[in-house]
Amino acid sequence: METNEENINFDYLEVNKIKTHKLDYSNKKTIININKNNCNNILLTDTNTDNILIIEETELDVCIYLLSQTIGTKFKLLITNKLKSLKIETLVTNDKIIGLYKLNQNSNIINDISIDNKLKQRITNTSNNEGNDIIYIPHYKLGLYNGGYLDFLYIGDNYCNKSTNLCYWLCEGQLIGEIVLPQYIKINTSAILTIYISLKENNTIEDKILYVTTTINNITYFNKLIDNNIILFLNLNYSVKIVNANIKDETILYNSNTTVIDYNIKIKNIVGDFIDLADKLNLYTVNSEISNIKILFNNTTLQSKNIINTNYLEYKIIKNSTTLINSYFNIIDLNAYYNSIVDYSTSVLKEIDYRTILFDVYNGFTEKYNLIGENIIN
Repeated sequence: METNEENINFDYLEVNKIKTHKLDYSNKKTIININKNNCNNILLTDTNTDNILIIEETELDVCIYLLSQTIGTKFKLLITNKLKSLKIETLVTNDKIIGLYKLNQNSNIINDISIDNKLKQRITNTSNNEGNDIIYIPHYKLGLYNGGYLDFLYIGDNYCNKSTNLCYWLCEGQLIGEIVLPQYIKINTSAILTIYISLKENNTIEDKILYVTTTINNITYFNKLIDNNIILFLNLNYSVKIVNANIKDETILYNSNTTVIDYNIKIKNIVGDFIDLADKLNLYTVNSEISNIKILFNNTTLQSKNIINTNYLEYKIIKNSTTLINSYFNIIDLNAYYNSIVDYSTSVLKEIDYRTILFDVYNGFTEKYNLIGENIIN
């Protein structure tokens, strides 16, 4: 641990009518260097207040534990080298993490986005209303490039007092990653939908979906997910996997391309019966049992059709005969969101507008038993 100390001497200082001939000012900052020897177990208490944590080596799995109930305890984490993963967890049972961080696009990544637009591209990730157990980021592309930072401040309960009730660490920061928002999606494309589920049987509070991704041609983006409601897109042919988010090796619980064993997904058909999902999530050639799914946008008139929107499917995730999650696939006709930019280099006539509304990014504010690995974006 290194200490940097600054001393400033004033030979003569005048403030209104108060005079002094000498004033010593001392500003002490304790630097904690994080390396392969200590990165897996860094404990921060109230004795570490005002400490600055610096990443000394690259490709580290960093795990930081917060243990203080002193109001005003604070520290700063500077990501001065690219990390492999980052986990920050509170050790006091009633403490939660609240706040936000802004995920900024790494301008050095080579892709089709202009430098100007890369610098403008950022998304704000926030904690939930009750606060989260941990901040966990399993891959550098999700926000762990060097150049980011996180600030933490212990603020106590809702009245900023020390309490046995729910108390909070306030987080604020800027992180740098790769924001993957599709510019276009070709029709009749095969897509792998992966649902990462957290299960009560693994000591979590409830059966809950943490993240949903879609992979097309080895490029993965995050689907919008609101209270287990998942946004899908018309004209894609989906196969589906369910992955256990509470196990390090990301065990696959269900695969629509293989035989059902313990876990299954069922969708409600047009007569109100729940049927096996299997190959029925082809939203380009829509199965007759889910014929309520329709094209909502007229590509000739460039207007939405004057019909009732029935583009949703109720689904259940089931283990044996027990329903774990019951929610909806909401299916969007992307044609309504394309602009009229012509891109002759890729033979794509249009690009998607409002991408931050339609797609999501990985949010590091999550629950304690999230053990998702780096394969979430591979």
